[in-house]
Parts: sequence; C-alpha cells; structure tokens
Amino acid sequence: MTTECSACRGMVLDGLRYIGPYHGVLRAHVLFLKRRPQVCRRLREKIQEVLTGESLFRDVAMVLPVPLHPRRLRERGYNQAELLAEEAARTLARPMERGVLRRILYTEPHRAGMDALARARRVAGSFAVTSAEAVRGRVILLVDDVFTSGATLNECARTLRRSGARAVYGFVLARALA
Repeated sequence: MTTECSACRGMVLDGLRYIGPYHGVLRAHVLFLKRRPQVCRRLREKIQEVLTGESLFRDVAMVLPVPLHPRRLRERGYNQAELLAEEAARTLARPMERGVLRRILYTEPHRAGMDALARARRVAGSFAVTSAEAVRGRVILLVDDVFTSGATLNECARTLRRSGARAVYGFVLARALA
C-alpha cells in the first residue's frame, strides 16, 4: 500500500510502504514478534509480496533496521526491526547493515493516545550515524514494525539525511490508521 496523507506532510521520508493496517491478524503478528524472535512463513511471504518489484526501492543500496537503545535491546534480547530488515534485505538482494544507525538516547515506549508532536519530541535527537561515509550519497531503506505517527522513522531519516543520504524510504509491517 502507498501512503500519501496529511499525516505524512513534513516527513523527511521519501516514501513509505507497508503490508496493511495495524489491526486483526497483522496486529497479532506484530505483537507476537515483540515477544518472540520469529518471523513466520506467511509474514515472510507478505514482506516478499510487497517488496518484490517495488520500483520505489530499485536504487536502494542498503537496508537498515530502526535501532533499539542498548538498554531496551538487553531487556528484549533482540531487535524485531532487525529481523524484519533481514527479510527485506534478502528479498531486495541488498545488504542489511547493523550499527550504521544507532539509538543514542533511551526513550520510554510511546503511550497510546500520545499525539504526533509529543511522539516527535520524545525521539528528537535519539539517533546517530556511526559512519557518514557509509550513507553519503546512498539510497537507504529503513525497516520497522509499525508506523503510528511516523516520529521514529522520520527522526531516523532526518539523521541519515544530515549525514548525506541521498534518499531514505521506509518499510513497515503495519500502519496505524486513524
């Protein structure tokens, strides 16, 4: 699905693709993935279906997962976005890079009911690029599980653009729709 809505105005992302809305079976998959490091066969097939032949991603040079802060990574034991980024990278036949983008500030998880501005303020300045040379002039695909307000993906994209990325696209499993 393509998203071009009023919520996306002002976004740094050059484009966003997702499998579907955040409810029903897709919501259940996302919640399962937050508890267990396993991407089921059907979800892998849906990722491949959405990404295969997507002309928007033709020039993608690398796939990056939205990073977790080290504290959250220790708590969970894995980064679900990294698992999804591995699937996306495999589908696109592009490298998935760990550590190019880091989360440098710990932030509490977003609460239901937080507006977009509050979410954006919460993640502002939370990310850093470890090597500008790795991203300079390149097209990057950022991968995460859910797009709610877009604050996290947008802040990651802003950070990558400041380090010289030519374009930054996003791919998520689900989009929370109002």
